[in-house]
Amino acid sequence: MYTHLFAALLLTQASPAPPQQDPARGRIEGVVLRAASNDPVIGARVTLSRPSELNTGTSVTTTGAGSSVNLFQVPPVPTTTSNTPPPPTSLPPPPLAPVVTDNGGRFTFSNLEAGTFRLFVNLDGYVRQEYGQRVFPGQGTPLTITTGAVLKDRTIRMTPTGNVGGRIVDGLGKPAVGVPLVLMKAVYTQAGQRAFQIAGNARTNDRGEYRFYWVTPGRYYLAGGTPQGPPQGIGPGNAPASPNESGESYTFTYFPGVTDITRAIAIEVVPGGDFVADFFVPKQQLFTIRGRIVDPALAGVGPPSASIALAYQQANGANTMFSRNPLYHPATGAFELREVLPGPYVLYANTLGGSARMPIEVVNADIDGVVLAVNAGLTINGQVSVDQGRLPSTGVRVQFRPVIAGSLAMVGNMPQTQGINPDGTFTIANVLPGQYRIIALTPPEFYVKQVRFDRFDGSSQTVDVVQRGLETPTVDVVLSPNVGQLEGVVSDAKAGGAAGVSIVLIPDANRDRIDLYKTATTDQSGRFTLRGIAPGEYKVFAWETLEPNGYFDPDLLRRSESSGRAVRVTESSKQSIDVRVIPAN
Repeated sequence: MYTHLFAALLLTQASPAPPQQDPARGRIEGVVLRAASNDPVIGARVTLSRPSELNTGTSVTTTGAGSSVNLFQVPPVPTTTSNTPPPPTSLPPPPLAPVVTDNGGRFTFSNLEAGTFRLFVNLDGYVRQEYGQRVFPGQGTPLTITTGAVLKDRTIRMTPTGNVGGRIVDGLGKPAVGVPLVLMKAVYTQAGQRAFQIAGNARTNDRGEYRFYWVTPGRYYLAGGTPQGPPQGIGPGNAPASPNESGESYTFTYFPGVTDITRAIAIEVVPGGDFVADFFVPKQQLFTIRGRIVDPALAGVGPPSASIALAYQQANGANTMFSRNPLYHPATGAFELREVLPGPYVLYANTLGGSARMPIEVVNADIDGVVLAVNAGLTINGQVSVDQGRLPSTGVRVQFRPVIAGSLAMVGNMPQTQGINPDGTFTIANVLPGQYRIIALTPPEFYVKQVRFDRFDGSSQTVDVVQRGLETPTVDVVLSPNVGQLEGVVSDAKAGGAAGVSIVLIPDANRDRIDLYKTATTDQSGRFTLRGIAPGEYKVFAWETLEPNGYFDPDLLRRSESSGRAVRVTESSKQSIDVRVIPAN
């Protein structure tokens, strides 16, 4: 009996009662559930952070294929060159210890100082996400704690990840060993141009098999092989798994086995699903481009010197050039570029007499007979005027964006104004002959009413810049201060105001004119305001979840077309409209 009493006394001393909640401190209570089933998620790691502790410039890794991103980076230690000690500063509060969900998926943070916090949760096999986050990647909803406040019933529904795997064979039907693979997510820039974010990397084994695991659900493109650009050796991240590996290189090929991204098929990764993607990737071949550089000012001979390079767009949207020891013969202007990987390029040549460029695509053979005609470039004179108003002192710029092979060029120079004179005149020099889209950028209180290029409409169509003897092309831009305005409320299925919803105004016609797009985010009551609108026919879309610049995605627009609210904007008009939210599903 005494033994049991003594043991009970020791147990009581070793297990102190939990600390009492300070009434001046706050508390957050919540639960983590599995999306769709609402089953509790046990053992999830929940982290509460102050916004100042987060590195907001870091993106979240979307797969677990051997790589990770540190979301909490320690800032570098400041250095000083002075002997004067730095002024004393108050130390920031220590980071909060993470908690783990219990058998019911519940968690609690106690004794919190007043302030704003962000709540994150992660667990292997689930998407790492933030409280209130609606789209991946994206941000969630901050939590504000006042003195002594208690926030209860904060629910986070975790989304299970998916997997992508398969087998790759070469041209002989044999396992393709050591093929580097990349999983890419299509994104859009502020200029409406599609690019790709790398979502994961993998490599085939001796059986030609590969696997991406813990992939965030969504639409992806899959490619294997060596990407376009200068040929590269095996790097540190692509080292052979065995010293007996041959180290073969493979043509950069998109699933289901094509080299043209426009023919690639997107794969859909669903929560908890496994996508099998078997495809064919041929062994890599290198090709040669041959041609001549012609300068009309030099009778029958080539320029004394020339710089020749190939420009291309990387998968992530970055533009780059490379020159791999080109051969050039000034006596004839002949040139040769060797060891070129297949893919679309823009071939550039710069000489003392000017420049030349030409779109070119290497497929499966050498290219001969290319002729690059050197041109010093044209000087375009222009005039900016304002209809019923004064010219703004700043914020006006005119760009000539090259259009190559039917689309806006992502590489090369972009001729533009270096400044607008007080009388509205400007000059753009060194514009090579070719096709361009004229973009006029204005302050928000103006819109572009008209663009005329050599007396033709240049606002809604491309223009051709050609050399016509000594005649100089001209461009006239007319601005107007009579912009329209839209305001209103976005309501959800319960007829309540929808907060944090992305509002996008998109023109019915000329959807490639990104200067006509207007965006906003609804406030806590679901209200929004769109200003600086050019007159015209539009549709207003209110997406509950929208990735950055996702409204440029033609697939999204096609699916949402019937959900848009049609509206007609006239000069100086102010309208109020109601819009229904487009649900996330």
